[in-house]
Amino acid sequence: MAEEKFKFNEEQLIELLVNFSKSAYRASEITPFIEEVQNRTLLLFSKDYQYSVISNQNGELCGHYPTKIVLLESHFNATSAPAKTRAFENGSVDTVGNGAESGRKFYDDKSHSNNPKKLRDLFVRSRLARCRSRFVIPVILYEGKYVCRSATLSSTAEVYGKSSYDYLFSGSSTSTSDDPGEFSRGAGNISSGYGSSEAQIFNRIRGQDIKLLKNLRIKYICDLMVENKKVKFYLNLTSSEKVDKRNRYSEFSLLAIPYPGVEFFCLFKENNYRTDGLVFDWSQSFVDSKLMIPESVSGRLNVDWSRYKLWDISNLSQNYMKLLIRLLSNEEDSSLLVHCISGWDRTSLFVSLLRISLWADGLAHQSLSAAELVYLTVAYDWYLFGHNLPERLDKGEDIFYFCFYFLRYLAGEDYSVSSRRSRSYSERSSTESFVFLGDGQSGSDVSLSSFSSLPDAGLSSSQFTVTPVANGDGEAMGGSHHRREGSGSSCSDIDVSSTRRRQRLESVSALFQSAYGKAIGFHYPGTSTSVTGAISNVLDWATSAGRGMFYKNIMRDGCHIETD
Repeated sequence: MAEEKFKFNEEQLIELLVNFSKSAYRASEITPFIEEVQNRTLLLFSKDYQYSVISNQNGELCGHYPTKIVLLESHFNATSAPAKTRAFENGSVDTVGNGAESGRKFYDDKSHSNNPKKLRDLFVRSRLARCRSRFVIPVILYEGKYVCRSATLSSTAEVYGKSSYDYLFSGSSTSTSDDPGEFSRGAGNISSGYGSSEAQIFNRIRGQDIKLLKNLRIKYICDLMVENKKVKFYLNLTSSEKVDKRNRYSEFSLLAIPYPGVEFFCLFKENNYRTDGLVFDWSQSFVDSKLMIPESVSGRLNVDWSRYKLWDISNLSQNYMKLLIRLLSNEEDSSLLVHCISGWDRTSLFVSLLRISLWADGLAHQSLSAAELVYLTVAYDWYLFGHNLPERLDKGEDIFYFCFYFLRYLAGEDYSVSSRRSRSYSERSSTESFVFLGDGQSGSDVSLSSFSSLPDAGLSSSQFTVTPVANGDGEAMGGSHHRREGSGSSCSDIDVSSTRRRQRLESVSALFQSAYGKAIGFHYPGTSTSVTGAISNVLDWATSAGRGMFYKNIMRDGCHIETD
């Protein structure tokens, strides 16, 4: 698909959302539409990055990951032609392209030097370590550091179950050793449970997971689970790094940042797509994870973490985003892992928010327009990583919509990597202390920095118009955005004002809401209150000073307000 023959617009996003809402993605069920979506995401990545493609054909690595897994390697000059791609299928190399061949200028002095063939082997070896075989995978590249995603650790039951399935139906089990001979020898042991103790099995399996983490230079592991282990019918379905009995993950910086599961977002819908007063019930019996953040990180955020149990979902999300941005802007050459249980709801939420936030700062995907950025994050971060939107819509669990609704709260400098990197950091202590909060510690809310004038859910237009945001060179930020060249400079040198950041986030939110309204619509739990409230919100927003007119014809064609 030639880039010059394809232009991204609202119609492509609507098409994606319509198909996304009807059927969830499965790597073993590739249709022409899914193939087209994957090719479009590759095209969008190619505008700003050199990357390799690691094959997951038919879901051989993971049934809910893209069949073409993108390994970002370096930024390059957005004015050059797209580089060739390295493709790795079953360990083989097809074509190789580099910056010299393509004429690209690379930005990252600290770009990763991962061998994709070796990395694919680590993916294979570490599959059993994580729930649903959703191994650790890098998805965002910023100044040589990765933001990675995965599921949580597998329990004993899942490890035995998956290894037995692999052994019976694939003829072998996943190798968990550098010794090729153990590929077959280990299969019988793991499958049957004979010949190895449980501790030895987990040493091998989680050892491979740790190898992968180290290969990606991950230091921070952020666990969003509200449980230490997922338990159902008295059976441990999953585990997590923070409760590993043998402290295998002790050399990493573990952050327990409990965040409500997808079921909580039914309340977001029932509250007419507002977050006011939506506080998670931390007293529920299954909630046993306590917030734990290293003091070296928490102490620089000006947040009273002891109050987290009284924050509503907006406050909680805001402060967690501050935390993730702080970790990403660290001066160390270290990467970040974010995961929940299965890694396709809460994980998608925060990965998507981080990608959009970096784009708003001008530090990632600089060449993409707002429409292209929305398409990329919906397609790659949500759809191709297995978010089950049809089921979520059926249950009213609107975490997907919440992601783009929440952008109104991320306009401030506290959520900008650029502003955080400009601040000096004090030296870290060799021995870290932690913020660890027990049951009795809570407090009041903190103030919001919000888009008070952005429209609420259910607002769409029959004619989509976004006011372009001019950058410092007079170019429209909604289109291609090229950094100024300079010796020794990097992506982080781009200065994007808070006003410009706010405008860019507004354009993304407006684009998404327009397309979402036309493709899916909003199902309000009440009639008079909801519709009246929506109209009131439109009027309040439309009359606010200093806002571009994103919607020309309110409540027409693209908006479907229904009652239950």
